[in-house]
Amino acid sequence: FELTGNIAHWELPGLSGYVADAIGYGVQTGQLKAKLDFTVKNSQLDGQARLDVKQPRMVALNEQAAKDFDSQIGMPLSMALSLLEDSDGDIALKLPIAGDLSNPEFSPSGLFQVIVSKALKAAAGHYIKTAIFPQATLLSLAEMVGSGIYDQYSSRPPVVFRSEEHTSEL
Repeated sequence: FELTGNIAHWELPGLSGYVADAIGYGVQTGQLKAKLDFTVKNSQLDGQARLDVKQPRMVALNEQAAKDFDSQIGMPLSMALSLLEDSDGDIALKLPIAGDLSNPEFSPSGLFQVIVSKALKAAAGHYIKTAIFPQATLLSLAEMVGSGIYDQYSSRPPVVFRSEEHTSEL
């Protein structure tokens, strides 16, 4: 069967206690808008969640747990979230969701690890584009020219050489 749903204007601070138990951070501000699309076949859930989070702000409620979580994801959570934010301070994500419904496993820390992974990929891509932009443009141009030359000559018929025997007497 298929399952779709929408969530509009869900105030996230109400989740603070659940999130804090898992990662040591509480949700100070934020509002969630989500679109969910799932299919279930043979107890297997497969789908995607489109999350739009308006103005998310987290605060450490348990310093040690927050520090442990930061080391687990490789950076402070505030930095990871800032990498995902647009110019208005909002975050838009598409998250794949899959699993076995007969053996469900869910952890908010796993969700945050996916988010941080996406943040790092986006930041790395942005850094590469801005750090070497002139060189990247030249490399792209050279690649296009090289590809064009290759295509031009690879579309010609092959040159065939005939073999002949030659003998020489000394």
